Amino acid sequence: MRTSGTDLVHRPLTTADTPAWAELSAAVAKTDPGAEEFFASELAEDLTVPGFDPAADSLGVFHGEMLVAVALVHRKPTGEPELWYRLDADVHPDYRRRGIGANLLRWQRERARQMHRDSGSTLPGFVAAGRHQDAADHEKILTAAGMEPVRWFFDMECDLTTPPAAAPMPGGLHLTDFPVSEDEAVRLAHVEAFGDHWGSPYADPEHWQHHFVGSSQFRRDLSRVAYDGDQIAGYVLCFQGEHDRAAHGQERVWLGDIGVRRPWRRRGLAAAMIADVLARFVEAGVPRAVLGVDADNPTGALGVYRRAGFVVTQRWVSHGERLAPATDEPRPPARDQR
Repeated sequence: MRTSGTDLVHRPLTTADTPAWAELSAAVAKTDPGAEEFFASELAEDLTVPGFDPAADSLGVFHGEMLVAVALVHRKPTGEPELWYRLDADVHPDYRRRGIGANLLRWQRERARQMHRDSGSTLPGFVAAGRHQDAADHEKILTAAGMEPVRWFFDMECDLTTPPAAAPMPGGLHLTDFPVSEDEAVRLAHVEAFGDHWGSPYADPEHWQHHFVGSSQFRRDLSRVAYDGDQIAGYVLCFQGEHDRAAHGQERVWLGDIGVRRPWRRRGLAAAMIADVLARFVEAGVPRAVLGVDADNPTGALGVYRRAGFVVTQRWVSHGERLAPATDEPRPPARDQR
């Protein structure tokens, strides 16, 4: 399907656009390796992320009533050593190779620079955009813009139709369900556990509520917390989107976050928590477990997951570019107001 550029309308997204966005998501999921389909209710949550302004930080491309491309820029709530900006975008398969993706990336990068200038921070910035390893067109657009590959990530899956491997709980530790009363304590444990992970956002209370315990995808009933006496030693947070539930007999649950605090690392706690959670999945009739992992995770998580029965199914690449501290960033010349 080909149309002239003048037939396309660019404007920010609103929650009223989420049904059209869901249709775009479904079309992309049918053609792109590793792409996920999202429902309108889930996409609406993306427009209400704390600190995200859809009027300034999103751009939709419309052909008539059809949403053919989207682009978003999120400021991740990170502190030292740098501020992070994440770029997300999709273009309908029928509208590719017309320059839409490249134009959206230019808009995103300029928006990220503006956000960094407006921050007034003395910290440098980092702009990140992810792609599937096999997405050659996406790779060309990112590298042409000067955004080089900087990090690799894996999606991993465990088939639960056969019994998962067991792993003993380290002595003196015990697992419990995840009650609402422990939300703040687990948040603080998460901040500590992921403080040394590349690009991990600082989960302040508002971020924690929106993306984690308050998310519509959070499965509190399957999540677990490990204690040493009354101290939290680790935790597993589980998530399941609408498409994960309606996956044509292949329902799955994500082990979204597996955290072990430093004093309890290298004792087998992560393996024990994973084995416990997978056994709970089996009891709940869930046939597949999935997770994502940084290939350079400093805790050796990749090996832990492989020993638990997970295999790599998808590979992702993060491209990035660095920004000077906002106080050093050159500002565009002031316009003549006469």
